[in-house]
Amino acid sequence: MSGGDLESSRFIRMEPQHVPGLRQSITSAARYFVAAGNNGGWLVFKEGIQHPIRRMAEKLQAVETAKIMARDEAPSQVFVEKPNGSFFEQYAFKDGHAH
Repeated sequence: MSGGDLESSRFIRMEPQHVPGLRQSITSAARYFVAAGNNGGWLVFKEGIQHPIRRMAEKLQAVETAKIMARDEAPSQVFVEKPNGSFFEQYAFKDGHAH
C-alpha cells in the first residue's frame, strides 16, 4: 500500500457512529474530515470517497476548504483531527450557515 492508500484507509473504514461529537439529528449529512498527512501538509476527505479530495500545506487552509465544501452541501459536518488522532466536530451546517 502506498502512503496515500494508508491515509485513505483511515477514512474508508470510519463509521459515523464512532466519530466523537456526531450529531444524531443530521445523520444523513455529508461529512468532511481534515487530517494531517503522513508526509506533511493537511488532507481533506469526504466520507465515502477513497482518496483525499484536497491537499493543503496549512491546517487553516484545509479547514477553510472543507468548510466551503460543507457549506455548499448542507446539511453537512466538518470534523478536524486532534493531535491524538481522534476527531471532533468543528462545524455543522444545516442551512448553509455554521451552527
